[in-house]
Amino acid sequence: MDEKDVIAALSRGAQRAPARTEACLRPDLLAALLDGGLDASRRLAAETHVADCGFCLAQLAVLIRSADDAEPPAMPDSVIARAERLAVRPARRFGSRH
Repeated sequence: MDEKDVIAALSRGAQRAPARTEACLRPDLLAALLDGGLDASRRLAAETHVADCGFCLAQLAVLIRSADDAEPPAMPDSVIARAERLAVRPARRFGSRH
């Protein structure tokens, strides 16, 4: 996935995501996190932020869903599980309040 694809995918996902804050990760850092391109200290900081940020987690879910590579990223299972739950939302039933 090149930078143009990342930005396009994130733009589509941003329409459904919680509000972005100044602390949120830039698209290039989210992509680097997914691709394993961050050093250990930056990776830990990014994972810690994503674990507590609905916006970045939603953006990560969009990237996971849009990735050409079927191999899951090497991240803590809890972060991947939360991103996958956002990526695969069940259809609402008529009258459902969820």
